Amino acid sequence: MPNVRILCCLLLSHSLAAQNLVPNAGFEAVVTCPTGPGQLFLSSPWDSLNANPDVFNGCMPAGNICNSVSVPNNFMGTGSAHSGNGFAGFTALSSQPDYREYIQAPLITPLQAGEIYRVEAWFRRAPFCNASVQQIGISLSSGSVTQFGTSPLGFMPLVEPPGIVQEAGEWTLAQGFIVAFGGENNIIIGNFADDQGTPSVPVSNAGSTCPFNGSYYYVDDVRVERITETVAIQGDSIICPGESTTLMAVTNSMTWWSEEGNPVLSISDDDSITVSPAVTTTYYLNGIFRTDSLTVTVVAPPVVNLGNDTTICDGQQVVLDVTNLNASYLWSTGATGAGITISTAGPYWVEVTNEGCTVTDMMELTVLLNPDISLGTDTVFCALTGTFIELDAGPATAYSWSPTGDTSRLIVPLETGIYEVTATFADGCNKFATIQVREVCEPVVHIPTAFTPNGDGLNDLLTCFHSGIDQMHMQVYNRWGQLVFETTDPDSGWNGATDRGPAQPGTYVYLVTYTYHPAGGIPESGAIRGYITLIR
Repeated sequence: MPNVRILCCLLLSHSLAAQNLVPNAGFEAVVTCPTGPGQLFLSSPWDSLNANPDVFNGCMPAGNICNSVSVPNNFMGTGSAHSGNGFAGFTALSSQPDYREYIQAPLITPLQAGEIYRVEAWFRRAPFCNASVQQIGISLSSGSVTQFGTSPLGFMPLVEPPGIVQEAGEWTLAQGFIVAFGGENNIIIGNFADDQGTPSVPVSNAGSTCPFNGSYYYVDDVRVERITETVAIQGDSIICPGESTTLMAVTNSMTWWSEEGNPVLSISDDDSITVSPAVTTTYYLNGIFRTDSLTVTVVAPPVVNLGNDTTICDGQQVVLDVTNLNASYLWSTGATGAGITISTAGPYWVEVTNEGCTVTDMMELTVLLNPDISLGTDTVFCALTGTFIELDAGPATAYSWSPTGDTSRLIVPLETGIYEVTATFADGCNKFATIQVREVCEPVVHIPTAFTPNGDGLNDLLTCFHSGIDQMHMQVYNRWGQLVFETTDPDSGWNGATDRGPAQPGTYVYLVTYTYHPAGGIPESGAIRGYITLIR
């Protein structure tokens, strides 16, 4: 068996950019145009071992189909090349026991020890044969391989398709990777197993012009190339609990997946894996020499709860707050903060995103509407004249007045102050109204015509009787115009004395000036003047 290390075999497609070490890889070049079966040697440097494999080329003119090696029509069926206008063919299983055909060619340069090489070829079952097999494959050797008669070579190939190649209309890629021991300089293609190790699947070749009892395969575009290994992982690294993410292998070699719980145990050798870890987990993509890793972080989603649907009264507000650490927010109102204050009926929703996890919640706000109440504009009353006002809170089911404590719809204020009423409606909602009430009367200022300051306790003081004034200035003069008494205290009076002793009986003149606030609220002033008689 050839001295090489087998790494894998698989089917995939890739770009062909590196140097191909296989000469005449597509069997396009021929020494002369083949004229019939068994002329593989015309596609030099390809050759057979001991049997008689074939080369097919479009240069052969149409003729007897059962002797033709033309493309696309030939003695094994009809079909185009994988690329170009030529390909080779060999018998993989025959009615003759353990009969095998192999094709081989020297490589352009030997393989270098320790380097990674991609090895591949395209295969297609010939339409006129009546069996398909899996054991066709590719091997490499140091020097040419010897076949004893037409018997199987008896060792495992480096690369073979992972399943039975039975499609007659499509080309199938067999591909694998090796780490060279060094010096490998020859490539061999065929079925390496004996008949006992070659299970076959019957296929229909009914209607074939030249039916073949056995399994026959076309081969095209053989390739051996050295690669610089690339191993990388692409995919989302942050998920929410219960979510999954697909990790993609970005590689040009054989890879397999494992995880941190058991990094040497393969969980898949597919190009991609879909994972849904319950906790943060690191995944590894293992190549031939290189390894890449990606940690899938399971992020705790934000906690979002707007509560149950809510009903409020008109004028009330509801504060919705969904604060989460390191989160972003989007409300149905367009707001982007952690909370909003609402008072209008309708549905409200919020989306909270925390490092990639988004949680949404919704609630419905119902607002109970009741008519507004009003006590009118600020007003005045005057108890002195019996001028009172009535405050009406409007229709409701219950009332509470402050500061009086009344519970009726109507009240009559008797004191200056701020009055507030709470009206309760049938749905339990309240409305509020306030008004300022002041007692304002037209000013009354009166001076008596005489007084008797004789100490008998009756009419001993000359006093100004007043109502509804803010300030007062009273002056008393004798008949020569001299000021004998003056005060700004509305509640004080003249006792008939002067700084020279008791005033003489007689007639005196008084002048009273004052200020007051009428109903309009703008201060005004007034004055009265008259005579007073002092009697002793």
